[in-house]
Amino acid sequence: MAISIATNNYRNNYYIPVGYKFHPTEEELIDLYLVRKNRGQRLPCDTVKEYDLYGMEEPWEIWNKFEGGRVSVDDQEVFFFTKLKSKNTSKIRIDRRVASGTWKGESNAQILRVRDHKTCIGLKSKFKYINDKSEQNSKWLMHEYSLKKKAAQEDPGEYVLCRLIKNCPERKKKNWRM
Repeated sequence: MAISIATNNYRNNYYIPVGYKFHPTEEELIDLYLVRKNRGQRLPCDTVKEYDLYGMEEPWEIWNKFEGGRVSVDDQEVFFFTKLKSKNTSKIRIDRRVASGTWKGESNAQILRVRDHKTCIGLKSKFKYINDKSEQNSKWLMHEYSLKKKAAQEDPGEYVLCRLIKNCPERKKKNWRM
């Protein structure tokens, strides 16, 4: 007999089996979720929700809406599909503003490769929430996964997969993977 915990989520009710933790590898995030989402194919599960992360809500409001950290203090990340937004009509620059702050890039995009270390499967960009007027300044991180091989090729019409991370002391102590 399978026992499940029902979670009343903002968009859907979904079930998490007892003992289940969603900790996919970066390769799994790209291959099993992001590629399939952009092709309109069926996903393995509904754990990754679609939501506008570059909208009018702050990271902690999104976190609370989707019950981030709902199972334990170890659950300090939630995953979303979102579409990029252009800053202008040329679609070259991406707008990553949120409510009263912005997501500031921490470094150049990292090329993600499959296990053979040759084939590029996508990019990983790291961002930190910045709002000097907020006590939440720098307390939120986000990893954005895209299918493009170069940052200049980002397409605002294509989904990216984002990992929203609560940047808290408990997370640092447990040597979380980044």
